[in-house]
Amino acid sequence: MRNGCSQNTKVYKKPTDSGLLLHYHSHVDGSYKRSLQNTMLNCVFKLSFTWKFFHEECECLNETFAQVCYPDNLVQSTIRQFIKSKVSEDSCVQVPENRTAPIRIVLPFRDQKWANAERKALGDLSRKINVDISLVYASGKIKDEIKVKEDMLSLVNQQCMVYHFKCDLCDAGYVDYTSRHLHQRIDEYKGSAVGNHL
Repeated sequence: MRNGCSQNTKVYKKPTDSGLLLHYHSHVDGSYKRSLQNTMLNCVFKLSFTWKFFHEECECLNETFAQVCYPDNLVQSTIRQFIKSKVSEDSCVQVPENRTAPIRIVLPFRDQKWANAERKALGDLSRKINVDISLVYASGKIKDEIKVKEDMLSLVNQQCMVYHFKCDLCDAGYVDYTSRHLHQRIDEYKGSAVGNHL
């Protein structure tokens, strides 16, 4: 959503979203269930522009996990641990209420060494001008890199063709069909009655 000149982001759910997730009583290891909660929280955190949006989405996640029978105390403790980990990561730097959206620069991906050098250079620039700059790499399509040009085969290298020989000295002519290469068929005519007119 647009807020003046800036753009605020938050989670959008399509109307067709069924909310189906891994059921709590399924026969799956508990680590998968915890990972699902943490993954969902991490996605919500990255997409939420402000802490207010994050809190709203945590309430929606609470309802979603309740539909698939996750205990409320488990969901709440997971959310608390997640927030505590995010705050402790930035213990020196307070997370502002309104984070500025990063500037994204799209570059073609060449190789990992080049990408690391570009990321380092833009990281230095980002710190100098105090703006969050993110690199987005776009991989090119192979068809853009390699232009396949099929050369036309010379007549003698073609296969499956009807050919016509006409003698330059007399009015003799010969029409035939071959499924092999034409040069192979011409070699067979050497020393024959047709070959005498070639």
